[in-house]
Amino acid sequence: MKTIIDFATEADPPALADLLHELFTLESDFQPEREKQLRGLRLILDMPQIGRPFVLRVDEQVAGLGRLLMEHGCAWAKDQGMTRVTLLADRDNQKALAFYDKLGFQESALVVRRKPL
Repeated sequence: MKTIIDFATEADPPALADLLHELFTLESDFQPEREKQLRGLRLILDMPQIGRPFVLRVDEQVAGLGRLLMEHGCAWAKDQGMTRVTLLADRDNQKALAFYDKLGFQESALVVRRKPL
């Protein structure tokens, strides 16, 4: 089994949208909308200055192994001179919060607000 982590490519949005579907079924603030997620992913890939998603590939197929991706992303951010990583999760998603706690994330004093448009 060959496992690598690299930046997403133009071929990855369908597989990433599948993973987002799984995630968004767990988060109450989001709804899985495949076409919307595909547009967003393509926008990010077309504009690397706003973000570059990582993907983990197992035998050349995109996989959703959270711990490896999170550790890789945090190490990459540190190598780039960044001093912190911030993430969001639903308050009632205890499984995700416990996972982030195990990775060393701590609760922040920041409060998230949003305005639907």
